[in-house]
Amino acid sequence: MVFYRNKQQNTIEKLAVARYDVGENITSAWDKEKQPNQWGRLVEIINEHNPKKIGINMSQYFGIADGLVQTDYQELKETLPQNLEDKLVSAEKLAIGWIETRTQMEMELYNTLVEITHDIIDEAFSEKVITPGETTTEDVVWWMRQKVTEFGLETWFHPTIDVQRDNEALKSHIASFSKAKKKILLFQEICCIVTSESPTSVYIQIANNVPTF
Repeated sequence: MVFYRNKQQNTIEKLAVARYDVGENITSAWDKEKQPNQWGRLVEIINEHNPKKIGINMSQYFGIADGLVQTDYQELKETLPQNLEDKLVSAEKLAIGWIETRTQMEMELYNTLVEITHDIIDEAFSEKVITPGETTTEDVVWWMRQKVTEFGLETWFHPTIDVQRDNEALKSHIASFSKAKKKILLFQEICCIVTSESPTSVYIQIANNVPTF
């Protein structure tokens, strides 16, 4: 895909070097009958727009801006003439700036989503859901997943719940969230509930006198 910004006209042209459009906003810019070589068509598009810089999806430090595989990178360099290759730069600032940007609608909806998330967590760790000595962490996970579905929503990833007692050695997240023996939640003994930065990951700290199941 190729995105070209014309600063003077304040426009952004969105093109796909493919035989078909990508979604509703990115237009196909390759006619294979006229130009059989896909890389060749990319060079033509770049020459037509004559940009000062060519930002590519590569970054040493940010994975979100490092999606260009080595094979494609080498083919790109082999295809571009030297005057265009010299213009190649990392587009990491553009990628990070895009993911950081929130529209007005997103900002309005975000407060609603956070409120829904907090309501789900509050109910999940209440006596409406948990029966002391019977309810497992896996039961609560599935309750939360069902609740999200009932709201007609989707999650980026599924909720995870882990019981971590303060007299136990800390384990890695892989061990904590693996399919180990289910642990029983003793709701009366929970002394602290701490939520991580993600509203779908919840960690529970249990007092020393609670037995491990």
